[in-house]
Amino acid sequence: MTFVNYYLLVLLSSMGWPRYRGIPFLRKKVVHRLILGTLIEQMAQSAIALGTERPNIAIALLADLFSRGGDVGDAEKFWTYLDPTEKVNSRPDLEPVKAIIEAQSARLVQLQSPASLLVEKLFSPFDIKNQSESCYVEWDSINSKDFLAFYVLVFAKGLVWGLSHPKESRSGYEAKREKSLKNLPDAIRSGLDVDPRYACPTLDEMCNIIQEFLDSFQKEIRPLSPIPQELLSLPQVIQRIQD
Repeated sequence: MTFVNYYLLVLLSSMGWPRYRGIPFLRKKVVHRLILGTLIEQMAQSAIALGTERPNIAIALLADLFSRGGDVGDAEKFWTYLDPTEKVNSRPDLEPVKAIIEAQSARLVQLQSPASLLVEKLFSPFDIKNQSESCYVEWDSINSKDFLAFYVLVFAKGLVWGLSHPKESRSGYEAKREKSLKNLPDAIRSGLDVDPRYACPTLDEMCNIIQEFLDSFQKEIRPLSPIPQELLSLPQVIQRIQD
């Protein structure tokens, strides 16, 4: 199990998912599509926060996700493959998180992956008043190999975006956070059940939260893999570690 897989499962469990739905004897485990899609976006934003504010942890997670026996192969090609800069810059109308998800979703369609239908369902417009069966996705589909690869790559590309563009990440997130803080009182008055202390965390606060998840992962599952020297030797990595 990777940290990203563990992270999503613990987040879902903390919210009471998966749940059973259906008639007796034919009940299936499901997750609400809005919950799952929102959590994947939050995980990607957490990855960007780590890359921006905690580069050492971000690099360690990249190495753990993709190294095989302490080797990531050609480090330059590895970095280029995960770098979402071109895709993000091509969609200035979107936040980096959404641009990364959109690009990875398009990749699934290009590969004709069955998971592309699930991803399209998660991130298509949603009427919150709709409580039909179409609101739910089956648990088995979430655990498919292609869907797992999708959200792991979204998380990894978030790490690389944060590592590569710390200034843009900070300014972009702070602008979004200020807007959210202004809208929060109206949202609470409208009935939104949220603790104001946690609704709009700073990047540093977000990093502290994900650090707790990472500490639990290493205690409960396994320690992270060593960071290959070829990854530490990349100019992009050296610069961020020195910063």
